[in-house]
Amino acid sequence: MQLSHEILIESRYFRVDTLSSFTSLCILKVLNVIKPLRLVSYEDGLFGTTGQASSYYEVSERAINLLLSRNEEEFNGEMTNLSGKSLRENRELFGLPATTSRANIWAARGFLRMGLMLTESPVAKNLRDLVLDIAEGIVTYRDLIEDLDILLVKYSYKSQEIPKAKLNRERANFSATIHLSPREFSKLNALAQQIGISRSELVYRHIQHLF
Repeated sequence: MQLSHEILIESRYFRVDTLSSFTSLCILKVLNVIKPLRLVSYEDGLFGTTGQASSYYEVSERAINLLLSRNEEEFNGEMTNLSGKSLRENRELFGLPATTSRANIWAARGFLRMGLMLTESPVAKNLRDLVLDIAEGIVTYRDLIEDLDILLVKYSYKSQEIPKAKLNRERANFSATIHLSPREFSKLNALAQQIGISRSELVYRHIQHLF
């Protein structure tokens, strides 16, 4: 059976099977291709809060909590609840308000799993596009390591629908302030042609993603 958005959203079996081949580094690369995400080191992994998940996927915290309540067993080992002593000791680490009495924190794999399930998030849709292409071999692990520029342009949520006026301003700024060698210009042009956009747009999208 060929994977699709609908299958990933509806089938726990196919989500588990698909993610089983994703290494920890691959998961971090995928998440950060779609949008920059800063997780913090906690115990034996990298974790983020429900608030971060809400911001990353551009959905409410209620939507994240509802997803957990309906699929708690599937997130086993990928979500930890902080309360009492563990919350007091890690409140500053995760930037949690003083009024918070308990909080869920999510491992990187849990963040990725959310994206396979959220239906109302355009960010999650971009993430599923990339996961499906990896599952089908269109994007390889080597691509995630070596061809990040191309992946940023194709899959990054922040690179979508760039305002034309803003792009024109960036083009002018780029032309006025950046001086590249003939070899560097040639390399940039080749990359832009490979993915079917202008050189200026490539630079703008890359800047937008990183900064």
